[in-house]
Amino acid sequence: MNKIQQFIVDNDLDLDDLGSGLNGVCLAIAGYACYLEYDNIDDLLEDIWKDEFNDGTTSEFDSELERVFDYAYENGYEDWWSKPEAKKIYKF
Repeated sequence: MNKIQQFIVDNDLDLDDLGSGLNGVCLAIAGYACYLEYDNIDDLLEDIWKDEFNDGTTSEFDSELERVFDYAYENGYEDWWSKPEAKKIYKF
C-alpha cells in the first residue's frame, strides 16, 4: 500500500461519499497529496487506484478530486499539512 492509499485507510475516508461529504474527502486527499509533492492529478489517481485499491474508481470521486486538486495545488494547500493542527485531525 502506498502513502496516499494508507492515508485514505488510516483516516477512514469514504471515496463513495456524495455531495459535501465527497468534497471534504477530496479536499483532504488533495491537500495531503500536495504535501506529498504530487504535481498532477493523473499521477495521484494512478496511485490511488493502484493494485485495485477500493475495487476501482467512481466517476464522481475522480471528477471531484480533479476539481479540488487543481485548486489545492494552485493555492498552496500543502502548507497546512506541516502544521501541528493537521496531525491532530489526520493520521499521516
